[in-house]
Amino acid sequence: MSEPSPQAVRRSITLNDPVVFGLLVVGATLVAYLPALASGYIWDDELHLTGNPFLRDAAGLLRIWIPGSMPQYYPLVFSSFWLEYQLWGLEPLGYHLVNVLLHATNALLVWRLVLHLRLAPPIALLIGAVFALHPVHVESVAWISERKNVLSGMFYLLAAIAYLRFDRLRFGPADSQGDAFPSRMPAGTWYLASLALFVLALLSKSVTCSLPAALILMLLHLRATMSFRRLAPLIPMFAIGLMFALNTARMEQGEVGASGPDFAFTFAERVLIATRALLFYPAKLLWPADLVFTYPRWHIDSGDWWQYGSVVAVAAISAIALVAYRRGHRSVPLALAFFAGTVFPAIGFINIYPMLFSFVADHFQYLASLGILSIAVSGLARVAGDARRLAWIALPLLLVLATLSFRQARMYHDEETLYRETIADNPDAWMAHNNLAGLTLYKAERAQREGDAAAVAGHAETAVAFARKSLSLKSNHAQIHLHLSEGLRLLGRRDEALVEVRRAAELTPDQPNLHWAVARLLKELGRPAEAIDAYRAALAVAPGHLAANSDLALTLVELGRYDESVAPVDATLAAMADASGAALAMAGRYEQGSRLDLAARYYRRAVDLARTDAESMQAAFQCARFLVLAPEPALRDAPEAVRLAERAASLSGGANPFPLALLAEAYAQAGRNGEAVRTAEKALEIARQLPNEATLVNDLEKSLPGYRAAAAGQPPGGS
Repeated sequence: MSEPSPQAVRRSITLNDPVVFGLLVVGATLVAYLPALASGYIWDDELHLTGNPFLRDAAGLLRIWIPGSMPQYYPLVFSSFWLEYQLWGLEPLGYHLVNVLLHATNALLVWRLVLHLRLAPPIALLIGAVFALHPVHVESVAWISERKNVLSGMFYLLAAIAYLRFDRLRFGPADSQGDAFPSRMPAGTWYLASLALFVLALLSKSVTCSLPAALILMLLHLRATMSFRRLAPLIPMFAIGLMFALNTARMEQGEVGASGPDFAFTFAERVLIATRALLFYPAKLLWPADLVFTYPRWHIDSGDWWQYGSVVAVAAISAIALVAYRRGHRSVPLALAFFAGTVFPAIGFINIYPMLFSFVADHFQYLASLGILSIAVSGLARVAGDARRLAWIALPLLLVLATLSFRQARMYHDEETLYRETIADNPDAWMAHNNLAGLTLYKAERAQREGDAAAVAGHAETAVAFARKSLSLKSNHAQIHLHLSEGLRLLGRRDEALVEVRRAAELTPDQPNLHWAVARLLKELGRPAEAIDAYRAALAVAPGHLAANSDLALTLVELGRYDESVAPVDATLAAMADASGAALAMAGRYEQGSRLDLAARYYRRAVDLARTDAESMQAAFQCARFLVLAPEPALRDAPEAVRLAERAASLSGGANPFPLALLAEAYAQAGRNGEAVRTAEKALEIARQLPNEATLVNDLEKSLPGYRAAAAGQPPGGS
C-alpha cells in the first residue's frame, strides 16, 4: 500500500473517531445506494435465491453445505440467503439492504486495515471512504448474487487485521512508531481467529485464496524481517486456499460450464487477455466512466503485433516497480503487486464462466481495487500536503463518486432495465439481447394465458427481433436458438421454429429440455411418431424428465400404443408429488381406449397415491365407479367398490349425492339391498334440494324401484 512521508499529512482529529467515521460512511453508502434498495432481482438471482429450493427448510440448509448441491460451493453465502428467506421471504429490500450494509462494513474494515499498515490516519479515512462510494463497486453491491464479494470481503479483511495483530504480538512492532493496537488476547488466539476467518472467506468466495500472499506484501510494506519462522504460520493458509481454489476451478469447468470452444485459448492469447485486463481495471478505477454490466469481449489474436502493446506496457510497469522497490520505494510496487495478485484468478489464465460474455467485469476487482485506490489516495495526499487541503480535495471527490454510484445503481432496478442499459453502452452484448428475448417471451406467455392474442403477437415479434440480433452476434449458442424458436412458435411459424430448436438440440445434445421442445413442436405439427423419438432422446439424457415422460405417455396412448405407454406413465407418477390426479387422468384415457385392465390398474394406483382428503375422495369415487360399472364383469369388484364408495361418501361429509348414489349401486351389486334402498333414498333427498341435478334425480328415481324389489322379503338392514 502506498504512503507519503508521515510529515506530509497531519492527523485528523474528528473524523478519526471510529463512531463518527462509521456513521458517516454507513450513512453516505446508504444514500449512494438508495436506488439499489428499491431494486428487484436480476440474472443469476433466480439460480441462487428466488428459484433455489434449498432455502425453504432445515433440510435445504443441510444440503447447501454438501458439495455438488449447487453449481458453486459458496455455502456461507447461500446460508445467509437461507436465514434471510426465513426472516422476510423473497422481499428483495432485505437482501439489498444486507449487501449495502456489508459493503459499508467493509469500508470501515479497509480503514482499520490501512491504519494497521501505518498509513497516516487521513489517508486511511479517505481510502475507506473512496472504497465505500466508488461506482466500480456498484455491481458487487447492487446485484444480490454478488453477496459472494461483500461477504467474503468482510471475512478477508477481518482475517488480515487479525493476522497482522498476531504478527505484531509475536514479533513486536515492525517499525518505530510503536503499537497503536494493543491487545490482551494472546498471539495464538489471534492466529486461530485469522485462520477461521480466512476459511469463512473461502466458504463465501474462493478468490480470497490470495490472502496469505497479500499478507506477505503487507508485512513487506511494514518492513518486517522475513524469515521461515515468520512465514511458517502462512503455510496452512496457502494449503487451504489452494484446495478451495482448485475445487472452484474444477466446478467452473465441469459444472458451471466454463469449457468448450469459447474458452479454448492458447497461452499467448491468455497472456494478451491478462495484460489487457491488468491495464483495464486501474483505468476504470482512476476514471470511472462508461461502466457497463457486460463490457465488449475483446477480439484476441496472437498474430496481430499491435495487441502485444499491453504486454509491453505491463512488462514496463513491472520493471519500473521492481527497480523502485529495490531502491527502497516499497509502497507503490507492493500496492501494484497486491492488485495484480488479488485480481489474478479473474484475468484469463483460469477459465471462469463470465468469460463467455466478456473478459472483464467490475465485480472481479472488488478487493483488488484497494491496491490502486491506495496509490491514488496517497498521491492526492502528497499533492495536498496536509490534512486540511486533502479534505478540500476529498469532499468534492467523494461527492462525485457518490453521485456516480447513485446513477450506476439505478441500472440494477430490474432485468429489463439492466439489459437495455447494457445494450445502450455495448450494442454487441449478445447476452443482453438474448436475455431480453427471454424476458419478452415471458410477457408473451403471460398474455397467452390471459387470452390477449394481440399482445402475444407483439411480444413474440419483439422476442424474435432480440433473438435474431443476438444470433447475429453469437451464432453457436443453444439458448438463443431456443428463444428464437419459442418466438416463432408463438407466432404460428412452427416449421421455422422447428429448425431453430433442432439446431439448439444439436449444439447441446445433453440438455433434455431441448429434445422435449423438439418433440412438442413435432406434436403440434401433427408428426407424433417423430415426436416420440424426440421424447425418447430427452429421456436418454434424463430418464426422470417429468414433462418428457408425461408427454410421451400421452402421445403413445393417442396412437393406441398402450403397452409402450406404461413405463413412461410409471416414471411420471414416480416423479410427481401430487400424482393421484395424474393417475386418474391416465386411467380415464385407458378406459376411453378400452384398455380396461390398465384403467383398473391406474384407478387403484390413484387411490394409493392420494395424499389429501380431497384427492382421496376423488380417487375413491372414480375407482369405485369403475369397479361397479366396468363393461367386463371380470373387472368388477363389488366388495371393494363398497369400501371405496363408503370412503368417498364419508370424506364428502355425507352431503354429496353423487358418492351416495354410487354407494347405493355398490351395495346393490354386493347384495346389500336394504342399504342400497336407504342410501339411494338419502341421495335422492339431497339431489332434489340442489339446482341443476335433474339428471341425477331422474337416474335415482329409475334405480330405486329395482333396489326396493330386490330388497323385498329380506330382513331389515339387508344381508
